[in-house]
Amino acid sequence: MTITFTMLAGTVTGIAAGKPMPRYRCHKEVWALKIASAVVLPGGSRVRLEIADPGYVPIDVEITVISRYGPMPGDYLVVYDDGYRSISPAKVFKEGYSLIEGYSRIASWWSKK
Repeated sequence: MTITFTMLAGTVTGIAAGKPMPRYRCHKEVWALKIASAVVLPGGSRVRLEIADPGYVPIDVEITVISRYGPMPGDYLVVYDDGYRSISPAKVFKEGYSLIEGYSRIASWWSKK
């Protein structure tokens, strides 16, 4: 069983069948903050994210939030409607999302969790 991904050529083949994988376009709205730095806190179960966006205090998240991708300065902490949090590389985030002007309620959402 082989998986072949040839993204530059625009083709993606699936597992063993050689069948192209479906493509999807993102259309959801998320909350996000740009990360300045990340430090694992004592005990190793939480990470403190320093926020690059002005006016936001550091945010502590579970280590599982960074287990799939370790944040680099300029990456984004992304929060989805269901509360799921992940780290998005800056390039990927900027290619997929644009700012909704005049809407910034992450602080009020965060206080509910």
